[in-house]
Amino acid sequence: MSKKFLTPIDLNKNELQYAVIQNLASAPGSPVSGQKYFNTTDHCEYYYNGTVWVKQEAAPSVPTIPTVVNIGTAGVGIFKETVSNETRLKKVKAGSSKITVTASASDEVEIDVVPAQISHTGLADKGTNTHANIDTHIASSSNPHSVTKAQVGLGNVDNIQQMPLSYLDIDGGLVANSDVKVASQKAVKTYVDGQITTISGTISGNATTMNNHIANTSNPHSVTKAQVGLGSVDNVQQMPLAYLDISGTLAANSDTKVPSQKAVKTYVDGQITTVNGTISTLSGTVSTNAGTMNAHISNTSNPHTVTKTQVGLGNVDNIQQMPLSYLDTSGTLAANSDTKVASQKATKTYVDNAVSTINSTIAGGLVYKGSLVGNQTLAAQGITTITKGWFWKVSVAGSTTGITTPSSSSLSIGDMVIANQDSGTPTAGMFDGVDNSESADLVKLDATQTLTNKTINADNNTISNLETDNFKSGVLLTNIASGASNTTIGSALACKTYTDNQVATKGKKYVGTITAAASGTIVVATHGCGTSSIARVYTTSAGTRTEVEVDITINASGDVAWTSASTITGEIVIVG
Repeated sequence: MSKKFLTPIDLNKNELQYAVIQNLASAPGSPVSGQKYFNTTDHCEYYYNGTVWVKQEAAPSVPTIPTVVNIGTAGVGIFKETVSNETRLKKVKAGSSKITVTASASDEVEIDVVPAQISHTGLADKGTNTHANIDTHIASSSNPHSVTKAQVGLGNVDNIQQMPLSYLDIDGGLVANSDVKVASQKAVKTYVDGQITTISGTISGNATTMNNHIANTSNPHSVTKAQVGLGSVDNVQQMPLAYLDISGTLAANSDTKVPSQKAVKTYVDGQITTVNGTISTLSGTVSTNAGTMNAHISNTSNPHTVTKTQVGLGNVDNIQQMPLSYLDTSGTLAANSDTKVASQKATKTYVDNAVSTINSTIAGGLVYKGSLVGNQTLAAQGITTITKGWFWKVSVAGSTTGITTPSSSSLSIGDMVIANQDSGTPTAGMFDGVDNSESADLVKLDATQTLTNKTINADNNTISNLETDNFKSGVLLTNIASGASNTTIGSALACKTYTDNQVATKGKKYVGTITAAASGTIVVATHGCGTSSIARVYTTSAGTRTEVEVDITINASGDVAWTSASTITGEIVIVG
């Protein structure tokens, strides 16, 4: 690497022996007047005169005059002759009215064909169609060649509007919720899987709520009488037996009486006897009008103009009814069809299976059941049935329950008792005990405790109020000049004293920053290196320091002054 001189070099009229000027393949950038270099391409020396680079040669070269000739073996050449320094060329002439030759303003010769002078009928291989036929054919957009869909490989495609690819939706959230979008297979799977994950998470997170809900017998779903098949039963006072009337004449004629079956028969039979007399009287009239009545009876075209409302079907629409074939009794609903309706049993079977799957998913989840008394039996505490995952916290110590923990044959306050199976007759062996015997060994946040055999990770903890008197005797040194080892720590004063003693016997170094300056002075009081110091100047670029030559003077007091021919940015280093 070359050394930079930032000040003129005065050789005091001494020879510069065996000197070589800079070798470059091309001229350097940003030159100054008088700058020189040797071109390694043409092997000549150049100097810069303040405007251009000037080539230095022994004698000027004479340029060679080129010779102009026509090349090729065919055609007409445009070169005619050379007379002295003049090169003579032939003119380009148009041979007929069908060709034009023009000299343009850009020193170009333009040779053009005149379309208006060219006859279509005079062209070879012109075919039998006129220009009008060809133009009409080109402009036709009505399939002039009668191309069929089969010929272009679309014979199986119906001539109906196709669903564009833009309808395809690959968003797994189906947020568009649009009738002009069709979800991809992956989008459907992502959406359904996400919903299942959400439902599973909700079910898992609400296991306790669900268990309590299942055990609730106070109609948590607000079941109505219609849902249990009693929709026609009014929630009113029932009729007492005292309302029964056995009188065959119904003489009471009361709204608080209901006739018995015998009373009704007796009363109706009496009325029938009276009616029979009336019917006998009417028989003659009926006989006289038998033809008319028979015709009326055989009339099936609704002679009385009966309406659907009159027969109790006023709410029935005159539309196609769902056929019985639509009924699906499959408990798996495998048809998954819009033309099937699941029967009550099929629906119940499908739902029961789904609920069973959900129950198996959440089975075994922990459900807090309250406190457990260790000195009482399970039966005494009303624990007559258990479900896997139910747990209790021991509030009273004891061993009467028979449940043990890994470290004790009896239960202690704070222990956990967990059911490990389902049972209607629970015993102590159906529970797991988790003891809390180690709680006394826990380190508490706000408590006075003595820690023994504990390791504190200093990277993840902060030790406060640690003072010098907390160290064991001999660990903290007040004089590190002697007795220092890897098992001792020096005090701040001991370190300073040792360092000062070492510095007093060593040389000093000063580093100063130079920012866009061409000169500067560092007084001895600043650099502190005495009167017999050495100074160097460096430029810095992208973190690299490069030593440069500048004028440096040191006066009798030790002040260091430096001067450069141009401004620099870097450092001055003084050692003394």
